Amino acid sequence: TNTTISGNNISDTHVIAMNWDGFTFTSGGDAINVGYGSNSNTVFNNTVSTVTPGLEAAVGIHLNPGCNTNNVLSNRISGCNDGVRLDSGSNGNVVRSNVISDCMANGIAVWQSDNNDILQNSVYNCGTGIDVNAPGCQNEIGRSGAGNTVHNCGEGIKVSNSWDEYVVANTVYDCGVAIYLTGSNNIWVQKNVTFFRVGAVDVGNLVGIWVENSDNNRLGANNIKNNAMGIQLTGDSGWNEIRANDIRSNNLGGGGGIMVYDTVIGTNVRSKNKSGN
Repeated sequence: TNTTISGNNISDTHVIAMNWDGFTFTSGGDAINVGYGSNSNTVFNNTVSTVTPGLEAAVGIHLNPGCNTNNVLSNRISGCNDGVRLDSGSNGNVVRSNVISDCMANGIAVWQSDNNDILQNSVYNCGTGIDVNAPGCQNEIGRSGAGNTVHNCGEGIKVSNSWDEYVVANTVYDCGVAIYLTGSNNIWVQKNVTFFRVGAVDVGNLVGIWVENSDNNRLGANNIKNNAMGIQLTGDSGWNEIRANDIRSNNLGGGGGIMVYDTVIGTNVRSKNKSGN
C-alpha cells in the first residue's frame, strides 16, 4: 500500500522453475504484481518486454483481487499474455497513458471490477485491445478529451456480461470488430471513431459496432466509416437506441450501414443518423 514502482526495465519473466515434492515445473510469472488487497499504489514509467521468444510474462502489470485506488500510468508493455489486468473486486483504479502492444490475449483486461478509469492508452497488435468482463459497472473506457486509441486487434473494445459502462471518445481502427457488446446492458457508446484502412486486415470480418444479446444500450454520435458493416444488432437484443451517428462508406465486402438480424426485439430508435459515401 502507498508504494511507487517506477523506472524499471523488466523482461523475460515467463519461466519460473519450482521444486515441490521432487517435481520440477514451470509457470508464467507477472512482470509487476500488485498483491491481494493492496491499495493506493502508483506503477509509473516502467518498461515490460520480451527479449527472448517463449519467455513472455503472464501479465505485464497485474492488480490482484481487491486492489483499489491504484494508478497505472505511462508504462510501456509488450509481448505479454495480458498487458494490464485488473482482477475481481479491484475498484477505483486509473489506467492511463500506457502504451501496450503485441499481447496474445488482452492489452487491458478489467474483470469483475467497478468504477475504474481506462483513459488515453495506446493499444495495438493484441488479441483484444480492451476487455471489460463479467460483471462490472461504472467503468469508463475513455471520456471526452481522454479517449483510448486501439488498432490492429481482433476486437478493439469488448464489453461482456456487464452493465452501466461508458465507452466514450475512443479511436478504434483496423480491427476485426471495433466495439463489441455481448450480454451487456445499459452501455453508453458515445463519440467514438471507428474506421478501416484498405489492406489492413481481412475485410470479411470488419464491424464498426456490434451489439449481441444486449439490451437498453445507447449508441450515439459515433463516427463509423470504411468498415464492412457500420452497426449490427444480433441475437436477443432489444430496446437499443441508435441515434445521431455518422455512418459512411461501410461497404467493404458488401456490408452496410445499420443491420438488424436474428431475434432483435423492441423499438430500436434510429433517428438523426447520417449515412452516405
